[in-house]
Amino acid sequence: MPVTGAWAALRVRDIRMYMIGLTLSLFGDSIFLVVAGIWVKDLTGSDGAAGMVNFCIWAPSLIGPVFALLADRMPRRRLLVITNLGAAVALLPLLAVDRPGLVWIIFAVMTVYGIAYALIGAAEPALMSTLVPEEHLGGYNSARLTLSEGFKLLGPAAGAAIFAVWGGPTVAVIDAVTFLAAGSALLLMTFREPPLTANARKSWGRELRAGIDRIVTFVPLRRLVVASAIVFGFGGLLTSYSYAVVEYGLARPPEFVGVVVTAQGLGSVLGGLVAPWLMRRRGEVGLVGTGMLVAAAGCLLTALPPALWSILLGAGLRGFGLPWLLIGTTTLIQRTTPHEAQGRTSSAAFTASFIPSTLAIPIGAVLVEFIHYRVLFAIAVVGMAAAAGHALRSRHDVPPAANADASGAKANADQHEE
Repeated sequence: MPVTGAWAALRVRDIRMYMIGLTLSLFGDSIFLVVAGIWVKDLTGSDGAAGMVNFCIWAPSLIGPVFALLADRMPRRRLLVITNLGAAVALLPLLAVDRPGLVWIIFAVMTVYGIAYALIGAAEPALMSTLVPEEHLGGYNSARLTLSEGFKLLGPAAGAAIFAVWGGPTVAVIDAVTFLAAGSALLLMTFREPPLTANARKSWGRELRAGIDRIVTFVPLRRLVVASAIVFGFGGLLTSYSYAVVEYGLARPPEFVGVVVTAQGLGSVLGGLVAPWLMRRRGEVGLVGTGMLVAAAGCLLTALPPALWSILLGAGLRGFGLPWLLIGTTTLIQRTTPHEAQGRTSSAAFTASFIPSTLAIPIGAVLVEFIHYRVLFAIAVVGMAAAAGHALRSRHDVPPAANADASGAKANADQHEE
């Protein structure tokens, strides 16, 4: 499968329009998500209450297949327009929050935010599979992830600064404007989205199972999902160990975790840029398996006798390789899954991949009191390497162009190329 550079898809006008809206929306997300927690902490003084903001955001993803079914039952562009505009309106009640008694509004809005995330996460990959030519899918997915990770490096600091000077309502308004920009960009696109086929409308039960059935029956995708669940599960276990690495490995204060996280974020940005080049040579399965091996190498460096260079480089390598799991899996689903089932398949794949991570976080919080960080990182090396081997078993089993919609997507994109 030919995969061009990460920005080659921008030659297509409609893709440029979407990327402009997406860039603004990602900026709004990056500044607001950190501010929501700070805002709750500022109003209540409670760390637990601030932490519940993240729960509100991610809780809707637990029923992600339900939202994915909606994404497969209606035109994806229309759904994305409604979702972005609806999210902009949902942020407006935050303008009234000025005392602890109204903090429930923040929780309610963040739950709606989480629903919007779930809908966008299901609809966007399916929409892009019809808009982006197949040879550019890997490049688009890489560019999107690179943008997202890049804003994570800069947005939180900007959001905190705006909050400190002008307060939470100002940040909410900025985020609402970026949602409006994303919705407007979608409205300005002119491509023709393929209609859903008649057999897409079955019983709700059968439709909800469609994504799971696709994963179970398509062996390469099933192996990627299982392997990714193992790797992200170890990532969840290691979450609490970040503080142990800093305290016991480097003898630094907890604030130094921010430096380690930044190193990992920089690795993610670079990894997103390199992904299309590697996918051209090794395919989606090869990209995912290699990313797991790179992440394992990062864990190995952290398991060595502690040194600043090894811990920062280890974090950078984990950040460098882990995005390849998302890029490769997303591209494989887009290329090989029927158009009418892509939302459910994407949602089922990523829900299955990330549930172990979510469940592993509290387990890691307990283990960190009993198992030294170097031991668990060494165990993670073995687990991630084994997962990579499982994924790579299918590196020769993926067809070069199995998605029947790919040719239509290319013709549709070429029509609007400038």
